[in-house]
Amino acid sequence: MQRIAKSEDKDAAFALRELAKTDPSALEAVAALVPPELANSHEDAEVVQTLLELLVEAIEAGHAKTALQPNVIAALMGLATHPEAQWVRLCALTALDSLAGTQLDATLEELLKVPSALEMLMQALEDPAVQVRNQAVLLLQRLSPHEQIKLFITFCDGFQALIRIAEEERGTPVAGDALAVAYNVLLGNLPGQRQFCESPLCSRGSWRS
Repeated sequence: MQRIAKSEDKDAAFALRELAKTDPSALEAVAALVPPELANSHEDAEVVQTLLELLVEAIEAGHAKTALQPNVIAALMGLATHPEAQWVRLCALTALDSLAGTQLDATLEELLKVPSALEMLMQALEDPAVQVRNQAVLLLQRLSPHEQIKLFITFCDGFQALIRIAEEERGTPVAGDALAVAYNVLLGNLPGQRQFCESPLCSRGSWRS
């Protein structure tokens, strides 16, 4: 990790990935060491992508609590809006989804502390890369039952993005995921239901599958 931090050494990042493949016990160390490293300003997107992929492996191996360190959510949200590297954005959202999958309350708590985090999630729904948009939908499916997420989607035109994704992905699991997020947001949300019923999205009916 020191080599990666000081020189953005690709070989060091790749060696860490190979070590994790041959020695699964190394993933606990990955969960501890990678999150602080993500806050560093790495210009090499390939190094960042490798670190994110390792972090996802560590979380899915049962080390989410170790990975959920101070500022890791802020770092991941920043990478989820990386201006150039599509695969960095995708891996960052995947890491967030993996954390939310096992540490939902703690992930939500940290997410809501990050300035503009919810705006960033809405931005991900508009991403030019379909894989990134789809991963944002999966993450929002976990988060959308939360009241603050519901209200934010309601008042920030989130429905429009969700229904558009459902239309574009008609007949695929992603379309169902997008509609599931919309359903979660509307459930018990009277302002959202009223806004949705009054919108062109409801009246035109073309999104129905």
